[in-house]
Amino acid sequence: GPTVEGARWFMTSKYAAWISLLSILIFWRYRVTMYQRTSEEVANVASMTLQQDSLRKTIQETLTTVANSPETLSSLSLLFQSLITEERTEKHLIDLIVRALNSEGVRLAAIDLLDECFRNEYLQGRAGEFLKVSA
Repeated sequence: GPTVEGARWFMTSKYAAWISLLSILIFWRYRVTMYQRTSEEVANVASMTLQQDSLRKTIQETLTTVANSPETLSSLSLLFQSLITEERTEKHLIDLIVRALNSEGVRLAAIDLLDECFRNEYLQGRAGEFLKVSA
């Protein structure tokens, strides 16, 4: 007949089987949940990336529109004119030009640029007008 040891073994193996089955079921459910969460996170990251690209494109289009606007160009021109006519700005610009011309590379580039300008008839005329006005 059945022994006490046999009954213990049967009960132990029965609980072990249930525990194993329950563990496998919990692991499988956890894995499915983690896959779902990972998929959701990947979808969120992709959505945010698309939003950032869309925002970047919108900003670029806006800046291009503003930069090409005649009103913007006119405003910038007036701003530069007022900056240049301001005494302090004029002094800083002169200091900047003097420091730049102390650089060998800038001097060589300026000489090449002036040489090219004086070969162009239109620019020669403009330079003559400038010298006439400034004298």
